[in-house]
Amino acid sequence: MEKWVRREVPRQVLEQASAQPGGYVYAIDHRQIRDASGNVPPEAIVGCWKAGDDGRPTGEHAANPGHGPIADDFRALSEADHWLGWAGEDPAAEVRRSVEETLREAGAWIGRSHAP
Repeated sequence: MEKWVRREVPRQVLEQASAQPGGYVYAIDHRQIRDASGNVPPEAIVGCWKAGDDGRPTGEHAANPGHGPIADDFRALSEADHWLGWAGEDPAAEVRRSVEETLREAGAWIGRSHAP
């Protein structure tokens, strides 16, 4: 996270901070992640709020400079010399579609937080 600044504390943060005394409450971009109770990639974290030892927000907030589009897990598969070259014009899209469909059926999410 970047520099801490004082901001007005949203109601949701007030509610969540009591469960995180001495910790942090993270603001998640729900346009990218519908259920934040599972795996949340760093790109989907908008920022965070500090919670005091008493479980109340301190008012300090840090924006996440890395917030933005989630990196595609399978971009490297589109390289011409990759062993999945047989998968058609866009093997990355085909593999991603198949994996996402399988995970969606299982109620899961897949993502990558950094380059392999």
